[in-house]
Amino acid sequence: MARNPQLVKSVAHALDILDQFTPETPSLSLADLTRRLYLSKSAIYHLLATLESRGYVKRNHSNGKYSLGLKLFQLGSLGVSMSGLSEVVIPYLTQLRDTAGETIHLGVVYKESILYVAKVESLQTIRMSSRIGGTSPLYCTGVGKVLLANQSLDFIESLLAKPLKRFTSNTIIEPSALREELTRIRAQGYALDREEHEPHVRCVAAPLRDHTGTVVAAISVSGPDIRMTEEKMASLVPQVLKTALVISQQMGFSATQTNASSLW
Repeated sequence: MARNPQLVKSVAHALDILDQFTPETPSLSLADLTRRLYLSKSAIYHLLATLESRGYVKRNHSNGKYSLGLKLFQLGSLGVSMSGLSEVVIPYLTQLRDTAGETIHLGVVYKESILYVAKVESLQTIRMSSRIGGTSPLYCTGVGKVLLANQSLDFIESLLAKPLKRFTSNTIIEPSALREELTRIRAQGYALDREEHEPHVRCVAAPLRDHTGTVVAAISVSGPDIRMTEEKMASLVPQVLKTALVISQQMGFSATQTNASSLW
C-alpha cells in the first residue's frame, strides 16, 4: 500500500496498533503485536506506553496482555451522539412517548457522566427540566445506571472510589449497595430510578447495543412520581425494552448473538 507523505508516522503506527484489536483478538501481547506489525519491539512498546497513559489501551498486569481502553469507549459513545443516531431513533422515541405518555431521553457516556443527546418532551403539563447537551451523574439516574452497569469493572471501581454526592434520600452512595444494584441491572436488562437524582422524578431505562452487542447508549421514560407509580413503572418495562431492542436492531444488533460487551 502506497504511503501518504502527509501522514504522521507515529500517529499512523499508533492507529495500526489499535486496529489489531478485534472481537476475535480482544487482547494481545507485545510479542503478538510485534509479529503482526512491521515495527521493532521497542517502538511498539513505547507506542503502547503512550496509548496506555492516555487510556486508549490497558494492560493486564497478570498476563502482560493489552486490550482497548475506556477512552475509546468514551469517544465512541460521544461519536454516537454526533453521528446522527439521535435523528435515526427520534421516530421510535416519539412513538414510545406517545405510548407511555412521559418524557423520553437518549443518553451516552461522557467521561464519568451521562450526556443527553436527544429528548422527546412529554405532552403533559408537568415536564422534565433536563436538556439536550446537559449531563447527569451515572450512578443515580436510570440512563446512567444502565450505562454504568455495562462498563468495565475498572471503570466502575474507579467511580466508586470517589465520594458520591447524595442528591436525595434515595440516592445509592454506598459502594457495596451500588455494586448490588448494578449487578441486578445487568441481570434484568433494565434500570429503575426511584427519585435517586431528583425528588419526585422516577424513570425506567434500557440499553441500546450496536452490531457487536456493545452498549453504546440508553433510553429512558421519565416522569413525576404522581404519574410514575410503581405499577406504572412495572407496566412500562416491557415497552422500554421492546423499543430499545428495535433501535438496537436498527444498529445491527441481533437478539440471538452473544453480548460482546460483557466485561465483568
